[in-house]
Amino acid sequence: ILSSIPAQNSEATSLMMDASGNVGTRELGSNAFNSTTIPTNPVLLTGNQTVAGAKTFSDQLTVTSTSGINIDTAGHSSLALDRAHANYDNNILFRTAGDTKFRIWQDGNADYLYIRDDDNATNMVTFVKGGNVGIGLTAPGAKLDVLGETRISYASGNQYRFRLTNSDGNGRILADGNNASIIFGTSAATTNATATEKMRISSAGNVGIGTTSPASKLHLSEGILTINGSG
Repeated sequence: ILSSIPAQNSEATSLMMDASGNVGTRELGSNAFNSTTIPTNPVLLTGNQTVAGAKTFSDQLTVTSTSGINIDTAGHSSLALDRAHANYDNNILFRTAGDTKFRIWQDGNADYLYIRDDDNATNMVTFVKGGNVGIGLTAPGAKLDVLGETRISYASGNQYRFRLTNSDGNGRILADGNNASIIFGTSAATTNATATEKMRISSAGNVGIGTTSPASKLHLSEGILTINGSG
C-alpha cells in the first residue's frame, strides 16, 4: 500500500511512503517509484506502473493488468528464474481463472525441463540437458524419443501415421492415409535431391516395383528379376 503527498506544481515530485515506512519520490505524472528499497511483504501493483532501475522484491509480487507485462530495454532482455537450491523447482504456470492448466518447469534434482499438462498430471514433452527430447516419456534415450504413434500431415484430410513399435511388442511400419500404401523411394546422391518412388506395398498387400498400381502379390513393371539360390 502506497500513500503520497501530492506535489504543488507540475515540475515537483511526490513524496511516497509504503506500508513498511520506506520513502521514495515520484515525478508528477509518472508511475516510477524511485526507491531501491521495496517492502518485504507481498507487493500489489495495479494500473499503469513503471518500475525503473534495479529493484529487489524479497517476497511475492502480484501484478493485476488488462494488457500484460512489458519488458522494454535498450539492449538484450532477460527473464531469470533463480532458485536458491537444486532441491527446488523452477516453474512458469499458465492459469485460467486461478486453475493451472499447463506449466514449464525445471526438475529440482535433475537436468530436465518439462512441458506439463497439469489437468492430467502428465509431462507431455521432456528436454534433457545434452540435447535429447522426449514426447510421452520422461527419460528420452535419443535425440527424439516418442512413445506412441506419430502423425505427419501433408495436407488437411491426408493424415499419415508412422508406427515403429506396437502395443504387442512387435516392430511395425504402418501407413494409414487416403491411399493406405507404403511407398519406398530413393534419390540421387546429391544435396537436397528429390526422391522418386521405386517400390510400394498397396493396401491389398500387393508389392509393386516400377509401378504405382501393383495388380499381383509381386508386380515387376520393367527390368529383370534375378533369384539366386541353391535349393
